[in-house]
Amino acid sequence: MQACAVLFDSVNKEDPAIRIGVIMGLGLAYPNTQKEEVLEVLTPIVQDSNLGIEVAGFAAMTLGSCLCGLL
Repeated sequence: MQACAVLFDSVNKEDPAIRIGVIMGLGLAYPNTQKEEVLEVLTPIVQDSNLGIEVAGFAAMTLGSCLCGLL
């Protein structure tokens, strides 16, 4: 849970590069764990049509990794 606490604080930063880094960090910290916290944080990012495709794409990939174990 420690990685989530640190990364969750930065997932909504304005800089897309920081957001992508944080999102990928979550994917590396929690592959195939089915953590509800990751789902709750990343689902709104994937659904937000105002974000760039890069941020939403990395969020979707991380969700797949955490929920299905892609990595």
